[in-house]
Amino acid sequence: MEKAEKTKEILSTFLRRLTNLSASNRSLYLLKTAEQFLDLHSFSHLNGEKSFSIIKALLAEKKQTICPVADPRMETSNQTSVNLKKLFRSDQFLFEERGSRDLHVGWPFVRGKFSDGTSVRCPLLFFPVELIVENNNWCLQFRSGGELLFNKSFLLAYSFYNKAKADENLLNEAFDEVDRDSTAFITKLYNILKQSSVEVNFNTSNYHDELESFTKFTKQEFNEAHFVGQLKLFPEAVLGIFPQAGSSLVPDYVQLMEENSFQDLEEFFGKHQLGSITRTENFISLVREEKVYTVFPADIWQENAIKASKLGHSIVVQGPPGTGKSQLIGNLVSDAIANGNRVLVVCQKRAALDVVFGRLKEKNMESFLALVHDYKNDRREIFQKLASQIDRTDEYKAKNISLDSIQLDRNFLQTSKRIDQITEELEEFRRTLFDESECGCSVKELYLQCSTDEPFIVLKQEYSNLKFNKIDEYLRSIRQYATYAKVFEDNSYLLIDRKSFADFSVGDLPYLKNSIHEVFPFGQEINVALSKNLNASPDIEQLALFSEQVDDLKVLVNTLSEKELFPHFKKMLSEKSQETNALWLSNVERMIMDCFAGEGVEASVPSALLGYFQKALHRSMKARKGLWSWMRWQLFSKDKIMITRALVANQLQSDKEGFKILEVKLDQRLNFEHNLSKLKNKKWLLNIPGHISRQHFIEWFEEQREAIRMKTIYNSVRGLKNLLNPINLKEADFKTKIHVLIQVLVRVQDELKKWSPYL
Repeated sequence: MEKAEKTKEILSTFLRRLTNLSASNRSLYLLKTAEQFLDLHSFSHLNGEKSFSIIKALLAEKKQTICPVADPRMETSNQTSVNLKKLFRSDQFLFEERGSRDLHVGWPFVRGKFSDGTSVRCPLLFFPVELIVENNNWCLQFRSGGELLFNKSFLLAYSFYNKAKADENLLNEAFDEVDRDSTAFITKLYNILKQSSVEVNFNTSNYHDELESFTKFTKQEFNEAHFVGQLKLFPEAVLGIFPQAGSSLVPDYVQLMEENSFQDLEEFFGKHQLGSITRTENFISLVREEKVYTVFPADIWQENAIKASKLGHSIVVQGPPGTGKSQLIGNLVSDAIANGNRVLVVCQKRAALDVVFGRLKEKNMESFLALVHDYKNDRREIFQKLASQIDRTDEYKAKNISLDSIQLDRNFLQTSKRIDQITEELEEFRRTLFDESECGCSVKELYLQCSTDEPFIVLKQEYSNLKFNKIDEYLRSIRQYATYAKVFEDNSYLLIDRKSFADFSVGDLPYLKNSIHEVFPFGQEINVALSKNLNASPDIEQLALFSEQVDDLKVLVNTLSEKELFPHFKKMLSEKSQETNALWLSNVERMIMDCFAGEGVEASVPSALLGYFQKALHRSMKARKGLWSWMRWQLFSKDKIMITRALVANQLQSDKEGFKILEVKLDQRLNFEHNLSKLKNKKWLLNIPGHISRQHFIEWFEEQREAIRMKTIYNSVRGLKNLLNPINLKEADFKTKIHVLIQVLVRVQDELKKWSPYL
């Protein structure tokens, strides 16, 4: 069962890789609406209701009327009807061609840039929908059998460009148990994102049950208006064609995962593997390279098919999409034209012919091609092309005898000969692999019989003197040698690691003896010092390894002495290295510092009252829109005192501008609290500032970075944890002990430098 689950996970990974993550994917980068994308806000009041009523209906999986099919009283409604009809036809055409339903409503929209600077503007959610005509009205309804899902293209792009692990919970979230009331749904959506690894800032406008017009951008305008690493959510919605899988392989993957008909991928491919090509089916060496004229790259199988065709064989080529069938057809056409032959390409589907024609057009061959979809309507264009070719006959003749053409032919001939030469060399390698004359056994057989996991001896020089039929005699000699090696190469042998005596003279003997006599007493001396101060007694070899990193230990103790970092350092040591992640801390720091930018953070309202204050501010701003509602608010609203205090605390006027600034500051406060909660959830972070002050947080983040750096230095010294573990030590004791260790290691360095020529 474990193997089946692992196989399903692998197929799921391959399925996600089929998704296009480039800027050409409109599910990731949509700057403006077009024929296949309609702004949902433009439907507002065409049916007497706000545009957001469509979102409410889709959340409830109900049908919603958009506009009449024809309305003699309203031009806007008629234009919308025309656009919907075009979109309906596109959806039907794609279904007939691909078998997929790709009409979706995308809402809300994410705008910004990923951490690497890649721009993104795309829906966060996709509602699968279908357009229908009912009672002479265009209606939009939730597609039967469809599921409300996160935009997987966005989630995978977020993982790819931000170098983060894909959030499987979001990828599989289907909102089955989520309340479909709009306010409750948006609140739940906020909580889901808050608990995930995806960082998207919510604007307060997302809670207003209103849609905004889909703002059009140029690429330059979008880049100037958005900043790296910042992603924000906007209440925009678009109805359009959003393919959720750009490959026809996707249904096959889905079917394999649903049927679960096999346990292991190797077993599956083993059953479906074609036999290797036989000698009678290999035409590569039968046609010289200079006789083949292809304009596209070709692999060995495509080249074999081309050469089989040139020799007059009839062939059938089959393969899944993306394996190069259209490319092979393009090469067959170009080869036929180059050899002065005529070739006819026929196909059941128009799209396939367009693909082949488009590829050849990219290679400037359209003048030699006639694309016929309708023999009547296309006749005029074909005759014009024929007339043009006749008129250019002299031009082609001049080009064929030009110096450039002659040089090109010469280069082509030289390259072709080089390819044939390489092919012959590779064939020689193949023959060599199967040659048994060298030692009675082929190289291929030797490779198959050997194992890199077993003991072996390098025999590059002796190989030619050995015969495979005499291997037993050779093995007996090896066993005899191994008997001696077992004694003299054993780790317990006294002189196993000594320096070679080859370059020593008799005069070096006294120095060698002195070095040997000094080692043991020195080892005892430092053992006594370390046992007394560290309750440990590492041997001289361990100390030699420690001494290589004595500079790191000095940096560690000096930094801990200069700054009050020991409590932070000590707390972080008890956590795993991936938990105390400096990159994560830097990202949170950047997002918190961003909250202080511009108007800054609203700091007067207690955290517990932020939700109530946000609603009160929304009611107050709504009241300002009308004279009577504003007077009523001024005289009777319970919110007045709270809002007035906040305005005074933030030094703002009680006017329209003051309210807007307060709303911005509150938005930044909510983002600040969201990121602050992330810090508080980390047990290894101590003394998080309680006062909302930019300077306090700058200083605090600097301390945490230094503490993480000290932890990294500490962990880089292998074995130090067993010798000196600060978890159970006070700061003074730790500094004392590490000072003693550094003094000992400096002495070890000096002695080793003196002994190194002889030991």
